[in-house]
Amino acid sequence: GIGENITRADMAVIMKRVLDSCDVEIESVRPARIFDDYEKIPSYAGTSITTLYMAGIVEGMGDNLFAPEKTATRAEAAVLLNKLAEFNILVSRG
Repeated sequence: GIGENITRADMAVIMKRVLDSCDVEIESVRPARIFDDYEKIPSYAGTSITTLYMAGIVEGMGDNLFAPEKTATRAEAAVLLNKLAEFNILVSRG
């Protein structure tokens, strides 16, 4: 998808893969949530979204919706990267 926008679902999948590649154990800080639009979440993204939500890394959009097909904004990407940094994920592998 070069030059294409990224969906919220795809952004979650990418971030979960980053965590997995860094061998980071993700701890749950809150219970799982079934978003009212869960049926719109692609099957490949469900586990990533649920895991990242339970860890407090991703949030819903309000009204108990995740909006997986919605294009992610720069602000959402920045918040997500900041949360990863807070989890000491973005470290030098030098």
